[in-house]
Amino acid sequence: MKNYLVCGVILFCSIKITTCSAQSLDEILNKHYEAIGQKVRSQLNSMFLEVIEVNEQNDEKKYSVILKKPNKIRIEGVWQGQNYISAYDGNRAWTIAPWTGVAIPQLMTFSEIDDIKSKDGVNATIYNSQQNNDEIIYAGLTKTDSATFYLLKISSVENPYTEYYLNVDNYLVYKSLRYSRDDTTQIVEEIKYSNYSKQSFGDQEDITIPMTLEIIRNDSKVELIITEVILGFGTPNSFFTKPD
Repeated sequence: MKNYLVCGVILFCSIKITTCSAQSLDEILNKHYEAIGQKVRSQLNSMFLEVIEVNEQNDEKKYSVILKKPNKIRIEGVWQGQNYISAYDGNRAWTIAPWTGVAIPQLMTFSEIDDIKSKDGVNATIYNSQQNNDEIIYAGLTKTDSATFYLLKISSVENPYTEYYLNVDNYLVYKSLRYSRDDTTQIVEEIKYSNYSKQSFGDQEDITIPMTLEIIRNDSKVELIITEVILGFGTPNSFFTKPD
């Protein structure tokens, strides 16, 4: 009788744990949006970031990032004494990189377009994918780096196949993997997000953003450290448009 009772308790606990940990995709998405403050992000139109980028040789590069809805981005800075710009206006991506020997604006290559479009915007990236009706699949719990995460897989007609690893305790993104358009088994970029910080927008609730990003691409690694955040940074659309 005692053995039956012990077995029954173990079975009950097992069922209870399984039931509690089993969540639907909608539940995970909603908790993720709540964690990063998507409700407030939906009211934001733009965002300004000051960034320090450090490579494996400890060389530093400082630049600014301006994000504007729906999907505009402008990156501007100085590298080795030369000004550079990378921008996407929602239709065309262009760059000014004097060290290439060309000092006038040039349209980006396909891979460069994927790189700049993969940058996090004002809205949560996963939220944008859902709004674009991309296919989002919850692939269950998975272990990596000695921890367990919710794994989301996103397929899109417009953008490369991407995976997101969400922390089970706070639903924030721990890591994202972007795959090659030609080979969905080949990882072209891995990003790890950390040092999350709450940022206030007027009298609204806070939004939460990662202040440190570790980016691995083509066997090289850089660390991005966000040193300043300004929410609601006003910028005209012409700021993102390629000059004639």
